Amino acid sequence: MLLGLPALAEDNTSLIFNTGTATNLGNLLIIGDTGTNNILEISNGSTVFVRTSIVGNAASANFNSVLVTDPGSIWSNSSRDFYFGNTGSFNRLVITNGGKVIHNFGNGRAHIGFATNSNNNIVIVTGPGSEWSLVGDLRLGTGPSNQLIIADGGKVTLTEGAVIGQQAVGNPPLLGYNRVLVTDPGSVWNIGTVSASQLEVGGYSPNNQLIVSNGGRVNVSFVRYGLLGNTATTNAVVVTGSGSLLNVEDQIQMIRRRQQLYVQDDGIVRVGTNLLVQSGEGRFNNIVEVSGGHLFVTNAGGTATFNVVAGSNLLSSGTMTLDNFVATNGTLSVVLFHGGTINTKGSVFSNSTPFVVGNGASLATLDLQGGNHSFADGLIVNTNATLQGTGTVSGNTTVRGTLAPGDSPGILSLGNLTLLSNAIFAVELNGTNVGTEYDQVIVNGFVSLSNSILDLTLGFAPTNGDTFLIINNDASDPVLGEFAGLPNLGEFQSGGSEFKVLYAGGTGNDVVLIAVPEPSALTLLFAAAMLLLRRGNRHD
Repeated sequence: MLLGLPALAEDNTSLIFNTGTATNLGNLLIIGDTGTNNILEISNGSTVFVRTSIVGNAASANFNSVLVTDPGSIWSNSSRDFYFGNTGSFNRLVITNGGKVIHNFGNGRAHIGFATNSNNNIVIVTGPGSEWSLVGDLRLGTGPSNQLIIADGGKVTLTEGAVIGQQAVGNPPLLGYNRVLVTDPGSVWNIGTVSASQLEVGGYSPNNQLIVSNGGRVNVSFVRYGLLGNTATTNAVVVTGSGSLLNVEDQIQMIRRRQQLYVQDDGIVRVGTNLLVQSGEGRFNNIVEVSGGHLFVTNAGGTATFNVVAGSNLLSSGTMTLDNFVATNGTLSVVLFHGGTINTKGSVFSNSTPFVVGNGASLATLDLQGGNHSFADGLIVNTNATLQGTGTVSGNTTVRGTLAPGDSPGILSLGNLTLLSNAIFAVELNGTNVGTEYDQVIVNGFVSLSNSILDLTLGFAPTNGDTFLIINNDASDPVLGEFAGLPNLGEFQSGGSEFKVLYAGGTGNDVVLIAVPEPSALTLLFAAAMLLLRRGNRHD
């Protein structure tokens, strides 16, 4: 069946199925063979069966539309291929209000904007119960500016993979600007539900986008940017808004240059194996930016890795929770930690610059969750930033902000430690057992306190003589400097208890706190009486 002959026919044909019955249209349905403004409507619980469907066949077949609406309304296609905008442009498919479009041929393929001149075609799946289901994969945009929009609880399910920005043929091939938008609570794009398939963002062309917003969700095994060709650049994935989720079972790979991943405003990206910012010829300026969102690169075995090989990672706010954080390719591996929180079980940094926590203005926290953390060029904790947690750090650690060992309480092992003037050493005392009831820093190198501030939080009532080894200094080198206002054997109060600090305690070069008795009321009264007696004797 052909709708829209001859070419340039305006408002040529409307084909409407709205009686709630099933109709078999045979082998071929073309909506807009060469003409424009043709309409197919399937509504009111009607079902249309056809083997092959093409919408917008010729280059002149533009502005054709298909509407599948209402619960029970189904457009069922049983051939391998479905073309929406074969060479035509500005064609539109809307699946809404519980309508469904089904492609049930094994290893099938749906095309939106198939030819290089096929542009601005759009498929919209919107509303709870509305669904586009494909046994096979989806190719979006050999031509430019084609779109798939999943909104307001709509659902698209592919048993295999998808490409946003399909291979462009012809000269020149610089097309792209295709987009998938998954938005609103309940809206879902499931990719590769049967096989471990991948989503290619900018498979062969530039400036393609996947946007997940306002509670939308995308589930996929593997995401790859810029698969082939130096033209597949500047592709972006944006996950933004509370409840928005990109769930990647395996890994994300950024292969070509200027690829972008943005995690914003409580959006969530979960990666189960690796997030790789790739290296190689022409592969640079890739960026992973977290600004108020949450990036997870973790799995049950603790083996997932965020590896910045060539490109940059910027955290300005929000969180990154990682099994392993790696940047070891010299100056090509750029990590900018301006604010927010990084939780990591392992770290390896060798990128010709210190790892700096915070920009000095924003709040920033590096939370080490056990494991080993190597900072070959040093670790700097800036003003308004905190280093906390447990595990072992190798490399020089310099603190301008706060050092808080443990995650209520715990032991943190460091290399050389410098606490600069006005830096804060935050220690919790909840009992006398180190690591489980009170905090400790183990230093394998030198210790410099430099007039830093001891901030003690007391969670129990110590008894006279209780000792707390808060800095366990290796070897025999002495502790350099003192805490502000606390000379050796100096006393201070915290939480209603009195303590004395020793800088040569433990094995002779450790920092130790000793609980000492406070003066009793009787002792204070006696001292006051003696003072008055001395003053009276002077008057005599």
